[in-house]
Amino acid sequence: MKAVSYTKSRVLIDDLSKIDNLNRELLLTSISPTDKLFLRWNKSISQIYYGLILSGFQIENFGEIKKILKETSLNTATGKNRAVVAYKQGLDYLYKEWLVVSKPVSASDLISIYELLYKSKFQGSVSDLEQSLNYIQASPDNPIIEAALAQILLINGGFFGRETTQMAQLTAQLFLYKRGYDFRRMLVVEEYCFKQAEQYNRLLSESMRSTNITSWLEFYVDAVTYQLQKLLQDIHNLKYQSSQTKNINSLTDRQRAILQLLDEPGVKITNRDLQHKFGISAITSARDLARLTGLGIIFPIGRGRSTYYTKT
Repeated sequence: MKAVSYTKSRVLIDDLSKIDNLNRELLLTSISPTDKLFLRWNKSISQIYYGLILSGFQIENFGEIKKILKETSLNTATGKNRAVVAYKQGLDYLYKEWLVVSKPVSASDLISIYELLYKSKFQGSVSDLEQSLNYIQASPDNPIIEAALAQILLINGGFFGRETTQMAQLTAQLFLYKRGYDFRRMLVVEEYCFKQAEQYNRLLSESMRSTNITSWLEFYVDAVTYQLQKLLQDIHNLKYQSSQTKNINSLTDRQRAILQLLDEPGVKITNRDLQHKFGISAITSARDLARLTGLGIIFPIGRGRSTYYTKT
């Protein structure tokens, strides 16, 4: 690992304090369950979209992401489709497995995530990856700083080949989750990086040549600050409380009962499960599942008869 250093300037310290205040405001801001589901779904789509564009993929729009997630299985997907599904499953995995975890992040942890998502054997240097992770965690810092360090060190290290950028973004998310900074699963740092692409790419390039990465940290902190302010504005304006939200409120009793089946973490359901549970036909069950999927409340995995559903 190349030696790096940074300075926590007064501006950086003040901005980190601002993020804590914004996060506190976010946690205290009331939002209905239906709005929360819809917001969270759309933010996850945004995170995948911008994250993969930053990785060099050509993606037309959010609709393409939704279509791929609906129709593609990780086991059979290739190319862009695999990247989309892997990113979504990576985000879900990190939330379930790394939210408020006290153990340190090891190279074997990241390698396991990589091999799980991308079905490839790790070809990088385990010792160099471990050294980078040790540097981040040697003296625990603000979670935002740790996330920023993780992203830049993994990108510069190129540990994961063509999936390096995606893994760097996911690892940054892991460090936030690990310290309890989940931001209600609605923070999309990747959007800011995309919209400030010129500065983002310049800082990445500079970090390859320079040992001082203070400018990158300031950029990342700005990204979190801006995206939190934008998220709070979205909530306050009820930007997403549209006809789609009204559709959620008009679910049938059976569709609400289906959602209750998925309340327990890790539970999966299939079309056949619903047929047996509610005594309905395969067509009726498929219609219920299609409506819940279309509203972004549940998420299909697999294709054909092997398809099962989980809560988003």
